[in-house]
Amino acid sequence: LDRELNIKRFTPRAQDLFNVIPSDIGRPLVHLTHRLDCDYLWEMTQSVLQTLRSVEREVRSRDGRCYLARWLPYRSIEDRIEGVVLTFVDVTDLRDAVAARRRSEEALLQVEERLRVALRSAPLVILGFDALVGPGSDALVATWGFVMGRELDPHERTALTMFAPGHGDRLRASVREVVTQRAGQRAELDLVIGDATHTFDVRIEPTAFGATAVGFDITPSKLAEASLRDADRRKDEFLATLSHELRNPLAPLQVALDVARLTDDDPAQRAHSLSIMERQVGMLTTLVNELLDLSRITQGKIVLERSPVSLAHVLESALIATRPKIDDAKHELRIELPDKQIEVDGDFRRLVQVFTNLLSNAAKYTPPGGHIGLTVVLEDHKVAVRVQDDGLGIAPDMLPRIFEIFVQSRDARGRSQGGLGIGLSLVRRLIELHGGSVRAVSDGRGRGSEFVVELPLRNGRA
Repeated sequence: LDRELNIKRFTPRAQDLFNVIPSDIGRPLVHLTHRLDCDYLWEMTQSVLQTLRSVEREVRSRDGRCYLARWLPYRSIEDRIEGVVLTFVDVTDLRDAVAARRRSEEALLQVEERLRVALRSAPLVILGFDALVGPGSDALVATWGFVMGRELDPHERTALTMFAPGHGDRLRASVREVVTQRAGQRAELDLVIGDATHTFDVRIEPTAFGATAVGFDITPSKLAEASLRDADRRKDEFLATLSHELRNPLAPLQVALDVARLTDDDPAQRAHSLSIMERQVGMLTTLVNELLDLSRITQGKIVLERSPVSLAHVLESALIATRPKIDDAKHELRIELPDKQIEVDGDFRRLVQVFTNLLSNAAKYTPPGGHIGLTVVLEDHKVAVRVQDDGLGIAPDMLPRIFEIFVQSRDARGRSQGGLGIGLSLVRRLIELHGGSVRAVSDGRGRGSEFVVELPLRNGRA
């Protein structure tokens, strides 16, 4: 446009926006029609010519295209203002690309947020490593990471302080090999989270920039596996003990039988041999009965013969059965019973079996000359029977397992005195069938122990 804002020249593409033909050269801009949604075209052109300031606006055509419009004053070679140049650049595709990029970035942010939520809630350890390892270099730093939903700070990523001693170094070595060899690896690594140690199955894979380690918490399965191994070990120990205990009475039986055959004319010797055989058969019968009882209880086949039972009579029968063992070891026995009659609804024979077992264990696991206590205490609607001793005690790690099947005894001394070690398991199961509970208390080895049996009172009162 010249100084009067008449057309001087136009490019062929101008015909896409302005209805111009070659004969329109010299016509005023104001006389032209256009397809722009821009009502200020003429006024803006006048303003640029008067102020000599360039202007840039984004305008749209009536068919929806987007243009970057510029009004530029131009000077001649003689540095005189000769008019105004109007340029229109079609930026529709660019704007669409920018909008598409913006949408992609927003979608990416949403995905990242969902990933963060997933990482915060999943029992995972995830670490990303840059390729900072190479020949002659030991430097290895995780550039980002999450552990059990918590994002790691720079110090934790650098020092790998969340790993158990030695396991962080194992991870570093594995990542170094993965980055160098470009082949994935797998490792079980321990992490210290709070006060507990968790085991993770970690898979390390190479990436374009280094390596990524992703681990799943397999602590429950590892504990279950350890528990199964322990149960299998205890089962093997139990079977070995059972074989030993079943074999022990056979030798005296065979000897006594041979002696009885050779001493037909010696009644005293024959009677002694018969007494030995009777005692050994009694031991075998006790072992077999314990096994049968445990099998019946485990299968739910045992039936209690319930009736009103005097607790004093139960304890008296148990003391009669265990008194010889207590006296042989020269233990001092202290008994504390309430003055009033106490009755429970139970099976007399099974309750005698329970307390006989507990008193026998107290005598067995207490060194000669020790002290055994039997105390009965009324507590609201139940009665508590406490069997105490100052014997070998129970290790803290054994307390939670002392009533489990196949846990044979508290120490080798107990095993040396015989028994299958299933008595306490029977005790717990029988007491639970009576609606009661039993627990063990001990301050540790050499500190004695106490077993507390709680039973509901008959009719809820003494």
